[in-house]
Amino acid sequence: MATSKTKTAAKSANKSANKSASKSASKSASKSASKSANKSANKSANKSANKPSPAAAKKGNGAGNAKPIGTKELAGLLGVGLTKRLDTAAVRRLRKPLPGYVNLLDDVATLLEEDSALLNLRDVTPDQLLQLQERQKYLSAREGIAETVYRSIYEQRLQVDDDAMGKLLKISRRIDSAAEDDPDVRIRWKSLIDFLAKFRRQAGSTAEPAAPKEG
Repeated sequence: MATSKTKTAAKSANKSANKSASKSASKSASKSASKSANKSANKSANKSANKPSPAAAKKGNGAGNAKPIGTKELAGLLGVGLTKRLDTAAVRRLRKPLPGYVNLLDDVATLLEEDSALLNLRDVTPDQLLQLQERQKYLSAREGIAETVYRSIYEQRLQVDDDAMGKLLKISRRIDSAAEDDPDVRIRWKSLIDFLAKFRRQAGSTAEPAAPKEG
């Protein structure tokens, strides 16, 4: 009788343990699946949010709303001051540098120090020459960097101008051909037609006159 009760108790205990284990496993699996689903949904949402809209994508490189860097900020990055621009006359009055003079400055500074008493130049010192040499090299290096960046920006802008003007002229030619089927098309596109015609007239007025025919 005791053995029967023991078997019944053991069977009941096993059943309870199995049920509890099954419930725990199911709960764990459900929690894991939910977590995985949430992670996947968040990843998809973030990817969708970071993906640019078609309108933004059409703008292309450098056509966003980013504020361009200011002149003072750029000068600061290069480590130079931003001075007032010289006019043409002031630039022409400046002495033209001889090629290779910079490499001569340190030798001249040494000689000047040796013959300082003989030459007696109070307003020209060896230290001044060495400082000018250092400053010239400093500015020359940054001028090269700025010139490279400027040239790249300049040529990129020229290419954009070429592309944009090519598209405007292509539209203009298509308007001319479409006017045969729809005379009102020139009215709808009047602003573009007048704009291009104005510059065509200006170009024609500055053209050299044709040479008279002989005979």
